[in-house]
Amino acid sequence: MSDAYEDVPLIDKMRSITEFINRSGFIAMGDTLRKKVLKLSVRQCAVLANIRRYTFLHPEGVPMSVLAERAGMSPSAASHMIDSLTSQGMVERNPSPTDRRAVLVTIAKAFTETSVAIEKAQQKVMDELHGALTEEESHFFDRIIKKLYTAVAERDGLQ
Repeated sequence: MSDAYEDVPLIDKMRSITEFINRSGFIAMGDTLRKKVLKLSVRQCAVLANIRRYTFLHPEGVPMSVLAERAGMSPSAASHMIDSLTSQGMVERNPSPTDRRAVLVTIAKAFTETSVAIEKAQQKVMDELHGALTEEESHFFDRIIKKLYTAVAERDGLQ
């Protein structure tokens, strides 16, 4: 690795890698979806990302109350945002099977297919970046990422 990057703060290096991977997903979107995504606010994108992350561990969906708390929004504001994302076909509301008063939010089935295509494009870039590592570095990197993700998930209430 070149010494030219030695003075770049670690957080900026991490952001650069993340942005590079995210760009590949953005490029993988079709024109129609790209236009739709460009109209989303930063907060809407953050809410979609929260729903996606949460539903990896809880496929039944995110309770509206949890989503509002995680997004730092009032329940009413979160509900209005979910209404907007629902009308755009990006998320779905479903009744909770265990609490008839609760509503669970998931990524819409129609948007899931697009989400998978984006993830494949991003995974391809990750695989290419992994190719810059030796086998030993790759295993070490994977262990560190898993450890950091576990710490974030626990602090973020994803367990």
